Amino acid sequence: MSKAKGLIVGIDPGTTTGIAILDINGNIIETKSVRNCSISNVIDHLLGKGNVLVVATDVEKIPKYVEKIANQLGAEIFVPEESIKIKEKREITKSYGVRDSHQRDALASAIAAYKKYSSKFRKIDSMDLTQEEKERVKEMLIRGVKIADALQKIAKKEETKKKEVMKPEIQERPGKIKKEQSKRKISEKALIDEINILKEKLYEKELEIKELKDKLLKLRRKYILEFDPDLELRKKDKIIQDLESKIFELKKELHEMEKLERCWNLLIEGKIIPIAIFPKVLNGTSYLNRKAGKNEKKLIKKMVERNELRLLFYDNANDLKDIQGLSILKSQFIKRVSNCYYIEREDWEKLRQTQEKIFRERIEKQKSLEDIIEEYRKSRMKELGLGNT
Repeated sequence: MSKAKGLIVGIDPGTTTGIAILDINGNIIETKSVRNCSISNVIDHLLGKGNVLVVATDVEKIPKYVEKIANQLGAEIFVPEESIKIKEKREITKSYGVRDSHQRDALASAIAAYKKYSSKFRKIDSMDLTQEEKERVKEMLIRGVKIADALQKIAKKEETKKKEVMKPEIQERPGKIKKEQSKRKISEKALIDEINILKEKLYEKELEIKELKDKLLKLRRKYILEFDPDLELRKKDKIIQDLESKIFELKKELHEMEKLERCWNLLIEGKIIPIAIFPKVLNGTSYLNRKAGKNEKKLIKKMVERNELRLLFYDNANDLKDIQGLSILKSQFIKRVSNCYYIEREDWEKLRQTQEKIFRERIEKQKSLEDIIEEYRKSRMKELGLGNT
């Protein structure tokens, strides 16, 4: 039977558990996410995949869930020096097509664990060894054995095998050799029968091994279910966490509702002015909270020409400088509650006064310019003798 494959496993614990499995050559064996997955289920699944050497997490503080799995499997734990950021996890896994964030986080931690050993793995891959020997050296390296010591162990094992296979050469007399050779002649049928018997025995042994593995899995599961003192506590913790999460969401909703209620009261009291989001307009006023594209510019121009829109809150006034008859203000005074936008009455009055002042100054400048032109016209007419005497 072939030796169980060495594995590096990434785990993302939670209500939905993410699992990512790599072999020690960096190939992805599996990525999956499972809801409400117990430790025993994860262990059963991993034992069916091979020999787990490393269990990896993407956060610097080891989750209890990950620690339990690693201890039960007798695996090393990989912990990053600092928690892997979401942006980095997306970058690491972008070419692998994971289906959700749980698989992404699990795969990112498994790849990070593999990268820890990758330079030494490349060194091992360059050695003159069989593929099986390379994988054995890699497994020993992960277990903390130096490469040189691992190579020495493999060499000793091979030497022992050779000694068992080799038979001492016996110097015999020619007559005796002939006699022995005739005794060693076995018919082809007898050899085939012997091979078939050995095959049957091998099959029986394989069945025995499978039965023992099944028993081992059952015993592990029984141990986890019956002798793990933290199991019930973890179940209760999970219920508490779920309830706390629901309470938090309800509090957020309640807080939003309270803010909306205060907003409505201020509106009734006349202390705030509601502002519509473009293309909606309220009392000739609107707020454009995005970059104005070609379609928006065309629509704004039409609305101004129809006298529907007179004041627009928009932070990039230069985009709309060609539109005549439109006042544009920055959105710094606009506030938001949920999907409602408003401006306080006091700020509105300040803005109105500022706009009126700017408007008056424009009129005065225009009037002053007209006076200068008129004065110049009269002066020229006088010079030309065309003025009234």
